[in-house]
Amino acid sequence: WGVGASVMRLNGFTYLVGSGRNGFDLTDPTDCHVYLLDGGTEAALVDCGAGLSVSKIVENVKGSGVPWERVRYVILTHSHADHAGGALELRQRYGLQVIASKKTAQRLAEDAEPDGGLEMGIKAGWYPRDYRLNPCPVDWTVEEGFRIQVGSLTLEVMETPGHSPDHISLLIQKDGLTHLFGGDLLFHGGKVALLSSPDCHWQDYIASLRRLRQVRIDALYPWHNLITLQYAQRHVVKANQYLDNLSVPPSVW
Repeated sequence: WGVGASVMRLNGFTYLVGSGRNGFDLTDPTDCHVYLLDGGTEAALVDCGAGLSVSKIVENVKGSGVPWERVRYVILTHSHADHAGGALELRQRYGLQVIASKKTAQRLAEDAEPDGGLEMGIKAGWYPRDYRLNPCPVDWTVEEGFRIQVGSLTLEVMETPGHSPDHISLLIQKDGLTHLFGGDLLFHGGKVALLSSPDCHWQDYIASLRRLRQVRIDALYPWHNLITLQYAQRHVVKANQYLDNLSVPPSVW
């Protein structure tokens, strides 16, 4: 339910504070969904958009009713520009600690997409022609099974490569429900974000989708398109039905 013109409250601890052309147009068109997780004494952003509307995201957080002073971290699912482009400004200007996988930290050390993926995105019109992504230090790294504590919330890290080699997802168990913050892993209707970029590896993607069968999620928070707040396992089932038939799930774009 909405708490402001550019904020969507999704449950008791999750707000959507950023989203671009492939979502709800809350912030810059280049942005992925940006989630605010409120753990009471602390809060965190999960991903941060391409960096062209960081001040708007901060404004939306303040409009959510969660005090900005509680926001301590920005957690990155992977290093693609629409997810990580705002990290440096949030770290330098607003003092947030950046949390990411070791591979994301390596990719962000010099260039978030050293294999040319960003250049491909610019040519495809996903980003402005003069768009640049600044390298950003990562304050602490996480890996499979690591638990990130954000106030009362515990976020369990799953390594889910495929869309990119450094991709992670986050699980939250709360009030008997399993919430998956899946980055670009899985989307409504069992769709996927399979790209023609050099860092997208389909066999790794398949393995990550197969892993979700063991989790049984209730809510799915993807980084583009629709959000599912209950009965989300049906999207896992749908994606794996395509795989079981030796087919490829449809693209989210």
